[in-house]
Amino acid sequence: MFPETKELLSEQEWREDLEQLAHGLKSMHPDLDKMISPVEFQQKIDAIRQNLGTWDDRRIKVEFMKLVASLDDGHTIMPPQPAIDFNVLPFVMHSFEDGYFVLSASRELADIEGAQILQIGTSNIENVFEVMQEHMGAENTGQKLDRFPLYGAMTELLYESGITASPESAQVTFQKD
Repeated sequence: MFPETKELLSEQEWREDLEQLAHGLKSMHPDLDKMISPVEFQQKIDAIRQNLGTWDDRRIKVEFMKLVASLDDGHTIMPPQPAIDFNVLPFVMHSFEDGYFVLSASRELADIEGAQILQIGTSNIENVFEVMQEHMGAENTGQKLDRFPLYGAMTELLYESGITASPESAQVTFQKD
């Protein structure tokens, strides 16, 4: 969609982006210290800065998402977008009282519609939700449940969180009928 956003950035460009992100968050939130302690916020920025030379672009994007989500603000998020360029599993899931179920799927996977999702990669679906929370900016569990179907389906997030063995795909265990 936006080819210019898919190029790999240099370490210096990532440093500039990190400084811009930190400055933007402080500008947008004059009461940032009420959302996250100044020490913790700076520690997160320093940790990212120190690793820019060793992490690949995918990991850096994930860490930026976690930094933004650490504010626990439902209006300050880093949603998937062309610049993020992450893969998304070909189905839509939703949380119900009795578990997570597939609401819709790609044509090739239409037979899994209505199936319960038991596991993604090495983790049961409830654990996947718990792990993905650190990537989702939200003020409460309801917002996190609302955002989980997208964040929990991004293969790169699943991989970087240790849930799957590949950043491009995921093994998913379903139960139907």
